[in-house]
Amino acid sequence: MIKEINKNNRHNFFILVLSIVSLVLTNISGVIFVIFGFAIWLTIYLETKKSSNAEYTLIKMIMLSIPLSFINVLNGSYGKLPLSWFNIFVIGLIIIVFIKTSLRDIIKFDHIKLISLAMIVISSIILILSVPFSNALKQYVNIVLVFIIVIVGNIIKKRLTNEDKNNLLLYYLNGVQIASIGLILQILLINFFKIDIGYFSKFGSNRSAYAFLFSDYSFLSLYLSSGAIMSLLKGKKYFGSNLKWVCMFMLPMISSILTSARTGIVALLAVLLIYSFGKFFKLLLEGSIKSLIILLLDSLILLGSYFLLKIVRGGQLTSDSGRADLNNIAFSVFKQNPISGIGFGVTSYADKIGTIPHNLIYQFLAQGGLIFTLPLIVFLSMIVFKAYKNNRALLSGILVVILGSLFIPDIFNSRFLLAIVLLISTC
Repeated sequence: MIKEINKNNRHNFFILVLSIVSLVLTNISGVIFVIFGFAIWLTIYLETKKSSNAEYTLIKMIMLSIPLSFINVLNGSYGKLPLSWFNIFVIGLIIIVFIKTSLRDIIKFDHIKLISLAMIVISSIILILSVPFSNALKQYVNIVLVFIIVIVGNIIKKRLTNEDKNNLLLYYLNGVQIASIGLILQILLINFFKIDIGYFSKFGSNRSAYAFLFSDYSFLSLYLSSGAIMSLLKGKKYFGSNLKWVCMFMLPMISSILTSARTGIVALLAVLLIYSFGKFFKLLLEGSIKSLIILLLDSLILLGSYFLLKIVRGGQLTSDSGRADLNNIAFSVFKQNPISGIGFGVTSYADKIGTIPHNLIYQFLAQGGLIFTLPLIVFLSMIVFKAYKNNRALLSGILVVILGSLFIPDIFNSRFLLAIVLLISTC
């Protein structure tokens, strides 16, 4: 057991080093990064495969590669070469599962598989109707991979033990910690050493926004918040000590605020209050002093988050940043094309309409109409219900992501949505 823990800690350290090297050498890319990355990932694969199956190994690598998923394997722009280690492992998992699985097991559908297959078919119809096709295809791939990965997770869930599933969630949380450390390093190097690294911008009112290796501040803040809330709900027994438990929760929560994006911390606090509300009244009715402790801790987290976010955003907290206007425009587009929308393609939407709406529902009403959006709501509801039945930590994570998706665009491009639904589908 100790040998296994040391091996896993070493693997986490390898990815932390790879992430920091990629961050520090932001403006440098080349074949040397492919060689360096390949050596690290091959080591992790071979050492993990000795005691686990290929499916577990690749899911572990998917979880750990999320911090690097917005840069390509050369350490360059993902837009110029859309090939990351994350993509490679996702495609590898899909191929291996379908090769190793009999046709009878593949077509043995339950409700989750059936709705996922339906979403693949519907997405393909929207793709065919989209113009230009090439731009729509980019968005389609991100969307359809989520539905395919749910089918894959559903197929292999019996090949994973409960311990495997717990460990894979921990790798997701370790990826969050790696991104948190990378973000803090980015902030320190930019502000104290004037080294311009990672994705970074300055806005009005003295706001500085940081995204580490991610291409979007809100995506990073939501990723960090999803890990924070899941760490909190897993409890101290899962991490082995109070200190580690607190660090696994507090570090990504504070880091989420430091991005200066509101999406992640607002979604985290909303889910935290929902969970705490029920727990508080249950303990209150039992006359337990713990109800007051929960109230105090929630108040401290809420107030602390508010004041810290106010500092990093330069005092601007209540503006909707034009989101309502974007949603209204999208709804007008939907009313003109209520059945199938105007089609996929983020760039083509920008060319035809303007900035894509910062809301999952409005975005897909405009792009996919009712034939895509209504089944999508059913799909997400079924994923949430499956998490509710099987794993309250994963439930909190998917709730944070879904709440966050109501304030940011293109959540299917976030990577971590795919990772969380994969974990839920294996339950």
